[in-house]
Amino acid sequence: MWIFLLIFLLVIVTWGTYLGFRLIKPLGLAPLWTRVLWGLMYLPCLIPLILLLRENLPGGIFIQSVEAVVFTSLAFNSFLLGLSLFRDAAAILLYSLSKILRKSDLNFFSSGHVLKSSCRTVISASLLMIVLGLFNALSIPGIKEVEVPIKGLHPDLDGFRIVQMTDLHADNLKSKGFFKKIIETVKELNPDLTVITGDLVDGSIETSGPRIESLQNLPEETYFITGNHEYYSGYDSWIKYLEKFGFRILLDEHTVLKRGSARILLAGVTDPASAGYFPGRPRGVEVAVQGAPETDLKILLAHRPGEIQDAAEFGFDLQLSGHTHGGQFFPWNYVVGFFHPYVKGLNRHENTWIYVSQGIGFWGPPVRLGTRSEITLLTLKRTN
Repeated sequence: MWIFLLIFLLVIVTWGTYLGFRLIKPLGLAPLWTRVLWGLMYLPCLIPLILLLRENLPGGIFIQSVEAVVFTSLAFNSFLLGLSLFRDAAAILLYSLSKILRKSDLNFFSSGHVLKSSCRTVISASLLMIVLGLFNALSIPGIKEVEVPIKGLHPDLDGFRIVQMTDLHADNLKSKGFFKKIIETVKELNPDLTVITGDLVDGSIETSGPRIESLQNLPEETYFITGNHEYYSGYDSWIKYLEKFGFRILLDEHTVLKRGSARILLAGVTDPASAGYFPGRPRGVEVAVQGAPETDLKILLAHRPGEIQDAAEFGFDLQLSGHTHGGQFFPWNYVVGFFHPYVKGLNRHENTWIYVSQGIGFWGPPVRLGTRSEITLLTLKRTN
């Protein structure tokens, strides 16, 4: 954790310094405003401190507002960074072309007036993006309906409906009302199966527990697997707490569900972060399917899309995952694909379908841009 925090701070300082020299300095503002804007560039440096002290800080609107501002500054600086890099890449390209073609008029970014105008444009566009991102993140998620065609699906499973919820990230920035409305929406869908594929919480039971009390009103057949954030938030306490809700928790294990004469193997794997919590304990798909009987359909719940290789190897028909948030906001929605085999939506991997939900909540900045939160309704359809 300490190594991660040091790397994070180094990245933020480097990033903020780049933005200061490329966006603030060219504006030529009065010294006071210049110092204020430079300070904003380094505001995300407070995030590790907030994460370390979050459970010991007193509640109340003031603390929540400070936390929201600091986290939002990270998204704002991300927008500034993405747009600045795009502008500077264009400036380098035009400079190179002006030298190659011997046309100095192409190098218009060398003009102080143009550079100053571009800085103002980048800052204004980033402010607009923050407003849109806040609205998207704080709105109640819509229902994303997905049809999953499965060849030779048992007739009794044709039309089987699954609600997937993932990455709710219950923390100080989300209210009881937010979760209550989500649960009301899920109940109205009346699914055959409800699953939560990890990262339900961020924080201790004392701070986050009261926010998610409405989850005990979910349908009886609700299955839960851990994400990485459960292991950062007091794993043992949360598992006991969620068991009281009546959740069926699958920790590298499986169960068999019945619908008519059809049988479904439902397996769930713990997140790889569990290796730090339980060193040396076997985990993964191979462990989860030990002793599993033959069934008409096999579904895997795995927080991270990276489990898809093993899911395909063990003959699963469908894997449900989350974790990526779709990248959550620009420009990370274009970067996240370098770290995960699938980022969002329904994809085919060999003979296995994988659906990666963009998630219900958000982590860190209360911002979504270029991605949309979702409650997913998957309907299985028989194909020949």
